[in-house]
Amino acid sequence: MKKIDAFTSAYVVQELKEASEPKRSKMLGLIKEYDARAFELADLYIELEILPKKSRVDGAHIAMSAVHNMDCIVSLNFKHINKLKTKAAIEIIHKIKGFSNPFICTPMEVINYE
Repeated sequence: MKKIDAFTSAYVVQELKEASEPKRSKMLGLIKEYDARAFELADLYIELEILPKKSRVDGAHIAMSAVHNMDCIVSLNFKHINKLKTKAAIEIIHKIKGFSNPFICTPMEVINYE
């Protein structure tokens, strides 16, 4: 079985800072910090109306994976992330900007049932 490296965003870090112990310390210990390039890319999704302004967090999740050359985003967010319009538009933006384009899928698509 292949190893999976999991990543998250600064928004999840903020949410975890508000969690109770010992969960907070355990989870925060697993998370790396990310840079401003992803937030600029997330803002571009909004500027180009790929995502609505209120969905900047969703954009940040997508952008983090592109900027950090990740293979996929696992999401059950069918409203903004795992949606055909979003997938098609971000692929074009990522190619223009020189970023990788992560495959957006559901957890069921990556779970090994064997």
